[in-house]
Amino acid sequence: YASIAPYPYMNVDVGFKFIKDFQIMDKNLTQEVVTPTYTGSQVTSKKIPGTQDGHLLRFQFIEWLVRLANGKYKEPKRVSLHSDALRMFLDKDITPHSQ
Repeated sequence: YASIAPYPYMNVDVGFKFIKDFQIMDKNLTQEVVTPTYTGSQVTSKKIPGTQDGHLLRFQFIEWLVRLANGKYKEPKRVSLHSDALRMFLDKDITPHSQ
């Protein structure tokens, strides 16, 4: 997905292609949850040189994955810890579709 977007950024179109390709959305992780998690991951305390509005850098992409994991597994109380949500997200949603 990094090769689709202009390096070193990931724009929203590529982000939603990732969501679709990895079949991440379900009854807990809907469009109404995914969109604010993407937007929230763009926010930083100060403007980082070279950043573009609407695009994620690598560390923001990782934050987005954590927010998605929390939305899918922690908020509906399927797990109690953020780390468990991320582990489950990686094991059930990312790894099986990473071919």
